[in-house]
Amino acid sequence: MDVIYGLVLAIMFFSLFQFIVSRERAYLLNALAIGALTVLLFLNNHHLRCLLGDFTTSIWPLDNAERLIYPAAAVSFIAFQRSLLTIPQNIGLLDTAVFAHAHSIAIQG
Repeated sequence: MDVIYGLVLAIMFFSLFQFIVSRERAYLLNALAIGALTVLLFLNNHHLRCLLGDFTTSIWPLDNAERLIYPAAAVSFIAFQRSLLTIPQNIGLLDTAVFAHAHSIAIQG
């Protein structure tokens, strides 16, 4: 598992370096998406529980963090893809329709 975390963190820091050099927003969003993926892997595989032992089995913030990281990872990857592909500028009508549909689902849920 150390190799996976090392590779994911190296890719994240490379994206941060690209953002610092080029000041392009897509690289920052990529670094945030990869960071969310790293946290998702860490919490989903219960590595924090293994590190801290049985102390964390009844802590509700850890359980809530596990539930909240899924939408955070999804939203960060969608934001990265929209920024990289410049969807709002290239396909504005489709982007507006997708956002309207997503908002209607969020309001109903």
